[in-house]
Amino acid sequence: MKTTKAQHSHNPLSVILIVGIVIFTAILGTRMTIKIIQRRVLQHRAAEFIATQQPNVLRMGSKKLYSLLPDNECLSRAHAIIERYAQQGILNMSAGNQCRMNSARLETMMCLFAVESNQEAKVYVEECQVILDKIEELEYYRAWKKE
Repeated sequence: MKTTKAQHSHNPLSVILIVGIVIFTAILGTRMTIKIIQRRVLQHRAAEFIATQQPNVLRMGSKKLYSLLPDNECLSRAHAIIERYAQQGILNMSAGNQCRMNSARLETMMCLFAVESNQEAKVYVEECQVILDKIEELEYYRAWKKE
């Protein structure tokens, strides 16, 4: 049995639909890949930050410099969050973790205010703040978009 050209022709609408699905899937996959790469870069940046020597002025007790917890070093909550992210590469945005993130943000702002005259400590605290902001941004995206 011989087939005619009319039997092999495709509906133009179905071809457009298939091409659209392929393009949409490629874009979505690229976007997810970019987020995964951003998380890996941030995880590496967090590990480098934790490995960096903390300036001496930030090692004072809470009586001399601000800390949310008594007898802890300044930025203790922020360090705990960043260290956890550096080890695990993920931070679920549960209510408890959001509370820890907010207290770490308060801690960094108060430390930044306390060390504004010490340039080395100021740069260190600002880097801590940037890493916390980026962790929160990426983890909120992951939590809400369900990657």
